[in-house]
Parts: sequence; C-alpha cells; structure tokens
Amino acid sequence: MAWWRMPPSCSTHVAPRWSKSCGSTVCSGTMPARWTRFTSERRRYGRPSGSRMTEPAAPGFPASRAPAASRWGWPALVALGLAYVFSGRLSLMLAIPPGYASAIFPPAGIAVAAVLAGGLRTLPWIFAGSLALNLWVGIGGGLEGRVVAAGFVIAIASSLQALVGGAALRRWLGLPTPMDDERALLRFLLLIPLVCTVSASLSVGGLALLGMVAAGDGASSWFTWWIGDTLGVLVMLPLTMVLVGEPRTLWRSRASALFAPILIGFVLFVAIFVRFSAWEQEESLLEFKLLSREAVERLDTSLDAQEALLEQTERLFGSSDYVTRAEFSRYTTKALQRYPMIRAIEWAPRVPAAARRAFEQRESVEIREPLPQSQKLVRAGPRDEYFPITYIEPYSGNEAAHGLDIAVRISRAMLARASASGRATVSAPVVLVQDLTQGRNVLGAVIVLPVASGNNGDGYVASVLRMQDYIGGIVAFTQPQLYLRVDDVGAGKTIYSNLPAGAGATLFEATLDFGGRQYRLQSMPTPAYLHAHHGWQSWGMLVAGLLFIGLLSSALLLSTGHTARIEAEVAERTAALHDEKAFTEAVVRSLPGMFYILDDQRRIVRWNHNLTAVFGVNEQALHDGGVLSIAPEEDRELARAAIERVYRTKGYEEIELRLQASGTPPRRFLVNGQYVEIAGRGYLIGTGVDITERREMEQEVQRGRKVLRTLIDAAPVWLTMVERGGRMLIANRRFGETFGLPQRFIEGKHYSAVFPPENSVRMESMLEASFSGREIEFSDEWHISGLPTLHVHGKCVPVMDGETVVSVVIAIMDITEVHHVQSSLRTANAALERRVEEIRKLQALLQEQAIRDPLTGLFNRRYLDETLEVELIKAQRAGYPVSIVMGDIDRFKKLNDTYGHQAGDQVIRMLADLLREHARASDILCRYGGEEFLLVMPQMSPRDAAARMDAVRLAFGERRITFGAFELAATISFGISAYPDDGKVADRLIAAADRALYEAKANGRNRVELARA
Repeated sequence: MAWWRMPPSCSTHVAPRWSKSCGSTVCSGTMPARWTRFTSERRRYGRPSGSRMTEPAAPGFPASRAPAASRWGWPALVALGLAYVFSGRLSLMLAIPPGYASAIFPPAGIAVAAVLAGGLRTLPWIFAGSLALNLWVGIGGGLEGRVVAAGFVIAIASSLQALVGGAALRRWLGLPTPMDDERALLRFLLLIPLVCTVSASLSVGGLALLGMVAAGDGASSWFTWWIGDTLGVLVMLPLTMVLVGEPRTLWRSRASALFAPILIGFVLFVAIFVRFSAWEQEESLLEFKLLSREAVERLDTSLDAQEALLEQTERLFGSSDYVTRAEFSRYTTKALQRYPMIRAIEWAPRVPAAARRAFEQRESVEIREPLPQSQKLVRAGPRDEYFPITYIEPYSGNEAAHGLDIAVRISRAMLARASASGRATVSAPVVLVQDLTQGRNVLGAVIVLPVASGNNGDGYVASVLRMQDYIGGIVAFTQPQLYLRVDDVGAGKTIYSNLPAGAGATLFEATLDFGGRQYRLQSMPTPAYLHAHHGWQSWGMLVAGLLFIGLLSSALLLSTGHTARIEAEVAERTAALHDEKAFTEAVVRSLPGMFYILDDQRRIVRWNHNLTAVFGVNEQALHDGGVLSIAPEEDRELARAAIERVYRTKGYEEIELRLQASGTPPRRFLVNGQYVEIAGRGYLIGTGVDITERREMEQEVQRGRKVLRTLIDAAPVWLTMVERGGRMLIANRRFGETFGLPQRFIEGKHYSAVFPPENSVRMESMLEASFSGREIEFSDEWHISGLPTLHVHGKCVPVMDGETVVSVVIAIMDITEVHHVQSSLRTANAALERRVEEIRKLQALLQEQAIRDPLTGLFNRRYLDETLEVELIKAQRAGYPVSIVMGDIDRFKKLNDTYGHQAGDQVIRMLADLLREHARASDILCRYGGEEFLLVMPQMSPRDAAARMDAVRLAFGERRITFGAFELAATISFGISAYPDDGKVADRLIAAADRALYEAKANGRNRVELARA
C-alpha cells in the first residue's frame, strides 16, 4: 500500500504520499502438525526410512538438498529490499482519491512471503525497503521532519505486519508450506485479510496523528490501504514462494502454471481498474468543470458591465452641461451600489501645463505623482500635460488618489491606446495608490475610457478595481468547491488566487479578452469537492478484484498442488501399483459413512466396509442384489428413479431414504450420487450419511421455538414484530387479549388494521425511523373500543440482518396507573406552587409595610435613610440641585391635648393627602416623625420649592375637618434647605432644613423659611 501526493490532475494541499510494506515473523519452535502427515505419507509412498532430509516436504516431493538459511545470503536480502522499493513505486500509479492509498501493493505480499520462508533475518531489509520507498516518495514534497516521521511510522507498521503475517502463516499452515489443499487455502484466505489490518490501522492512525490524513478521509483511506495490502499478498505471495518457498520441488513445478495466469489476471485487473478509475474521475469532475465555466462567464459578464458603466459615465461628461462634483457623486452613487466590488470611479480631465496653476487653484488640489520606489506622493514635475484625478467616488478611503496624475499611474501609452480605439482599456496590474500609501502590496487594475468633448473638457473616466476583492466577490459562489487563480497573461502576474501553498497543476483553464488584455483563469477542485464527489465504483472494483484474485490464486494453488501431487503419486504408483491399490482400498474402507460405485450396468463394483457392516449384508449378497437391496420396499422405487436420473442427465442427485440397519430401528440417510466417466464408461460414485441425529436436532429446534413462543406469550407487555410493508409477523397473547382479537387474526395483518386509527398514523412515522436503524421510544394515549383510555409507553427496536433492518420489534407497556399517580403529583405540585406564591406576595406586603407609615401611607424615615443618599449621589453626578423641605403642623400638641389623638390623626392624614397631591412623581415624601413631614425634591431650586410649599401652606390653612361637634383647622410651617448650597450630605441638609423650620416657628409660624448660608 502506498500513501502519496495527489497526481497533477487532483493535487491539493494533501500530505505527501507514502509507501508501506508488510511484516515478518519467526518459525515456531515446535514441529508443525503437518509434519506427521508428511512423513507418514512419505512412508506410505515408499520413501526409504533411512533417507537423510534437511527439511520436511509435501507428500510425493523429495526434500530440498540445501538448508533454507543458505538461500538467504546477502544477495537475496539485497534483492528483497530492491524488489520492495521498485514494486512499491510502480504500485503508486493505482492510487485512488480521496485518501490516495494504492489500490494494490505488491510489497506487502513480498514481505509476508519473505518472513514466512526466511524468518526474522528478512525483517531489517523489509524495514529498510519500506523506509527507502517512503523517503523516495516524500522527496517531492521536501524531506521535512513530519515527512521523515511518517516514513518511520509506515516502515514500522509494515514490518510489524510482515512479522504478524509470517508468524500466523507458519502457525496455521506450517513449514514447509505447500498450500495444496482446501483447508490450508481456506486458512490462507481467512488469515490474509486479518493480517493486513495491522499496517492499515497503524499507518493510517499514525498519519492522522501527524495531520497528514484528513479527518473525513480516515475510513476510506484505511479501507483502500487494507484492500491494497490484501490484494498485494494474494498476488505476490504465491509468486514469491515460487522463488523462495518450501518444498522447493513443489513450488518450482508450479512456476509456469502460477506466473502466467496470476500475472495475466493481475494485469487484467489493473487495466480494468485504471480504466474504471479514469471514468470515475471524469464523472466526478463534471460539476467542477461546469462551476469553472460559470466562473469564467460571470467574470466576463462583470467586466462587460464595467465597460457599460464607463460608457454611461462618458456620456454624462460628453453632454452639453458642465458636470459638477456633486452631480458626479450623485450619478456614481447608484453605480457603486450596484457594483460594490468597485474600488473607485474617477474623472481625470486633460490639463495643459500652462493651465496647471489655474486648475489647481480652481479645484483646490495639487497635481501629484508617486516617488519611484517609494510610498510617498509629491508634487508632479513639469510636463506638457497632466491628467489629474479631479472627481473620485467614494471619496472616503480614496483620498490619496485625489490629484494624482493618472498618466503616471498607468502609463501614457495606455491612454494613447484608449484614445485611439475609443473603447475601454485596462491597465497592466498595478499597486493602487490607495494601497501604496498604506504599505499594502495588493494588485489592482484601472479601466479607462476617453471623453473626447464636453463642458468639462476632454479627459478620461476610470473604474478602479482591487482585483483580489473584485474577482473574489464574483467567484464567491464557487466556494468551498473550487480553488481559482486568475493571471494577467501579458504581464505574467497573478491578480487573484486562493490556491493553497504547494498546490499542483490545475485541471481547468480558460482565457478571456477585455480592454486590450488577456486573462487566464485556472481552477482545481478542493478536497471538500473531491470528498463530496467521490464514488464507490473504485472501491467496488477493489472488492471485486479482491474476490477475483483470491479465487484465482486459490484455484491455481489448489490445482497446481493437486496436479503436482498426482504426477508424483503416479510416478511412485507405477513402481508400486500393488501398494497403491492397497492404499486406495484402505482409503475407501476408512471413509466415513457409506461409499459405493456403480458401473454403467447399475451393478455395484466397489463399496466400503461401512456399507456391509452397518446393514449386516455380506459382499456376495450385496453384489448379487445390488445397492437397492438395502433400501426398504417403499423407498426402493424412489432410489431407482434417482439412479436413473444420474445416468440420464450425467449429473448429480441427492435423496433422503429410510434405511434399516441390522437389528436396529430405521434411520434416515442422505444418499447422493455423482456421474463420472472413466475410460469411456459411465460410473456413479455415491456416498451416504446418517442424518438421523440432524433431523432430531431440527425437531429440537422446533421445540425450542415453541418454548420461545410460550415465553413471548407470557411477557407482561404487548409484543409484536412488524416487517417492511407493515405486516405483523408475530403478536403475543397479551396483545390479542387487549384488542379482543385472536392471535391468528393479528399475525399476517397490517398494523393499521389492529392499532387504533389515530395511533396508526403516529406509528407509521416511528416505524419509518426504526427501519432506518434507530431505536424509538414513545408515549401515547390509546382509545380502544370497550376500554377506558390507556396510557402506554413503548419502544421500537430494529432487527438487523448484517447492515439491513429486516423487521422491527414493538414492545408496549400499559402505564395507565403510573400516569394517574403522576397526574395526582402534578395536582399536588400546582397546589404547592399556589401556596408558595401566596407566601411570596405576603413577603412583598411585609416588605412594603416596613418602609411605609401605617397612618398616612407615606414612606417612613427608614425609607428616607435608604434613598436620600442615593438621590444626592445622582445629583452630584448630574449636577442638579435638590431641595429638602421640613414641614411641621403648628401648635399640634395643643390640638392633640384639646381634641384627643384621634383628631390629631385626622389632621395628619389630611396634611399627608395634601402633600401627596402637590408632590411630583420624582419627589420623595416621608412622614419624618409625629407631626413632622420631610419632602425631597430633586432638580428643584430652593426658591421654586418655597413657592410650591407656600401654595401647600395656604391650601392647608383653608381646609377644615369635622370632628364630632367641632370643626378643626390648623396651619403649617416649612423650612427648606438646598443641595449643594446648604450641605452635601443628608445629615447636614436635614439639619439645615430643621433650623429653617425652627426660624419659621420663631417668626410667627404659618410661613416658609429658607435656610441661611
């Protein structure tokens, strides 16, 4: 398997590609189980017991004359490393996206075969070959630290895989490894896919940790890596074993039979795979090409729109009226709203040298030019004429270009070409003055169109574009599917690019001409595009190739092994025909079950001992009566018809007969017959196997199913199984009892015919979700005829067959009683919440009472202490005055002593109501104590407060209270202090107001006094 950089056709910022190898192992210290069979068969085939062997060999093959270790000297080990490197490099041509792991990796097979045949001595060379291959591949992207680390990771993983693979094959196939029987080949085919997960898992995991495998490509990379290794082992291990495998005679004899078919199959697979991959890549790039063409068309259309905009602006200046700066601004504002990508629209009139001074005075601008190799703009030097930028919109952000001689920025030759053609002309890529003065090295372009006449004079209108922003806005729709680059062909400069660093060749290229310049647009798909458009055809081909190569290798190994074995056995049997015949007879006699052969006259010509021993017939009786003599009378015609069909069709038949052995009850046998033709004569070779126990096991399974059905029916919930299409396959007894239907009626019916109608609609969506592989829980109300409303809770569980959902089990529990208990709890909780709310309101009432005077309902002194300081802080911050008013009812003690406290309380309440009427919403009105009241008046001067309190004083003196037979009246005095004149803290302000109140009392009462400074 190889991990490699994308080819030029798909290159993005993907990590460099890598190659990897398979592993190695040591031979088990114990003698393989196959050794006993090999040596016993050698003795059976007549090998001299005293012959000297250096290694065991497969039956029928002589032992190798040289020890295996002698074949693994320096030349062989160096050849191993070179074969690993060069075969791995060639395999990189088959890498597929998005992970770009090689589709078939021959070094994996070479490495496993080397460890299997050569042992641990081959491991260092496998590691060196893998590391060399990875570093060779990584040179293209630079041998940075991460590249070298990845090379070591893959080399270690590949060597470990070779170690595991070689050890596993030695353990399960033994040494030597002829691989010439079905069991060995089956183990080989099962072991190799498991072994090849080692390098795939370690290498892809290591590359992911190094940031060289994208998160979304991990699974696909692992799969391609694994299947590439598996294919490499299936192809190369047999071919490598031809060169180095043991037993040598067997493997050498397989050379011609293995090399050509496997290589042809391999080349055929590679050719089909390459063709398939090319077609798949072409299909995946169709949308990419459409997006690229649309980007070209949009860019072309946008440039044409720029030319049209300049032509409209040229007509504005070519009219008979003089165009003012304000008119130019109004005109271009709409255009800039339509094309926000435009950096600026400019008007540059022609100014002769003689008119320069007058122009600069009239326009209040200095004609300037940039210093060469500098970011500074200076006064333009003397020349015959100038083309200063006079009008520019938008002005904000483009101030640096005002007054710039446009001929210096884009060359007079270009202006001359524009005047000669009368068409829009584009400048070569330049750094805009707006960016130059800010130290930004961003390329832009200027599109100019000549204005030949008009009251503003001749000159040029221009559209200024910052190309990275302009083109980026046009092609924004391609993100994140495409990487784009636009080059000015004539200037050889890139004016727009979002290609990542290190990107390879692009896949699409188009040119467009505009304004006398040619632009080339190139594009390539992003990793996101390739990942989204990656098909499964290549993987399907890999799976098909895996099966094809595996079957081909197995068939060839099996056939060549058998062929070689038969050839050796024929040679030996020619010399010892008697022993061969005896051996054959022994094999026939040792076969399990019955064995027989019929000739073309339907006579039995050979049979094994079991046939006579089991049924208690002698050989003569069997020969005279034929094989049908052991069949009961009622099945004899069935057996005769089957034998005739075999001879007539020259095929195969299999029937089940009841045969009665001697002294035993009848037993069931599965008897088969296969037609074969030997030396021009037709024979039927048949076997018979006692299947009585198997039939009894099947009956036991049936009984188990009945037990399972009993358990299902005993379940305390409703159980049913629904297949795709909605048919109910099974339903337990509780389900039928609930719906009042027999089980045999429910099973086979659509669930909508059993479930309540309103619940069937909801069940449809839940079943749809379950058939997509999800477990669904639900709660519902069921209204079944004749029953009270049921509250149920259930679950839909998918039944999987591999990756496919074949049915859904629905388990439903009646939770009506639980629902009633929960309902009672909710009622209790609601009552508890109401009680809590009452307590909360009571707490709020208590809090309110804590800051209110109970007699008047006004705030009390406690509230005043909490709020006055806050109000003074606000006044200090905002700088407004605050008036503090202290009021006291005159001669209140006398009124209290004369008429009683109840009369006094009524007078206090009357004053409180009057103060509340005259107070503003922002004022703080408090009962300060006894008959004293305090009023805080923010943002009011002391004189305004005195006027307001004087009105209160007069209104209070006019009010009367009827108390029994008396009519009561009283007066009030006020003292007023002011923040900040009389103090800046609450205590001093209240004390100043109290002194003013005292002065009002001293001066005759029923008056308002201001505190004195």
